[in-house]
Amino acid sequence: MGFMEAPFGIWFSQAKILLELIALLWGIAIVDIGLLNHAFLNAVIQKPRTLLGLFYYPFLSGLFHGDWDHLTVNTLYFLLFGGIIVLRDPTQLVMVTIVTAILSGLGIWLIGKGRGCGASGIIFGYLGFIVASAAIEKDLLSGVILAWLVFTFFSETVFFIMVATGIKTPLPLLLTESSGMRVKPFGALYLEKTIRFLGARIY
Repeated sequence: MGFMEAPFGIWFSQAKILLELIALLWGIAIVDIGLLNHAFLNAVIQKPRTLLGLFYYPFLSGLFHGDWDHLTVNTLYFLLFGGIIVLRDPTQLVMVTIVTAILSGLGIWLIGKGRGCGASGIIFGYLGFIVASAAIEKDLLSGVILAWLVFTFFSETVFFIMVATGIKTPLPLLLTESSGMRVKPFGALYLEKTIRFLGARIY
C-alpha cells in the first residue's frame, strides 16, 4: 500500500505515532540529561549478556541517549527514515519499530562489548527495511535515492567499517576533514555542520 493508495487517516495516524515517539525521546532526555544528569539512565543501564540486560537492551536502551548531540542526530534520522516508511506504506511503521527495537537490542545484548544506549539500532532497522522493500519491489528510483542517502548520512559509519575490516578505500573521494584518528567523510561532515548551524541559530 503506497502513499497515494492509503487513506489519509491511516497515513496521519502513523505520522502522528512517529512524532509522538520522537517527543517521548526528547521528554526522557529533558528529564534524564537536563534535570537528573543521567541519574535515571545510570539506574537502569545494564551490561550485555546479563539477565537484566536481556530486558534492558530490547525494551529500554533505545529510549535513552548519551547527550544532546546523540539525540539530535538520531532525531533527524528518525524523521528521515521513519518518514520514508510512512510515505511508502503507512501501515507498517509500528510493527517495523517494535521488531527492529527487539532484534537490534538482542543483537547488542549478544555481541556488545560495553554498556550502551540510543536508538541507532532502530534507525538502522528502518534503513534495512526500506532497502529490502525497494529490492523486493524492484523500485529503481527508490534504490538510487537510498544509495544517495546511505552515502550522505552513513558514510562515516561505512568508512569506519571498511577501515576496520581492511577494505581499501578511495580516500580522495571520501575525505573532506580529519582530526587526529577521527575521519569525517562528506556526509558526516555535512550533517555535523548543519547541526552546528541550527544550534547556533537556536541558542
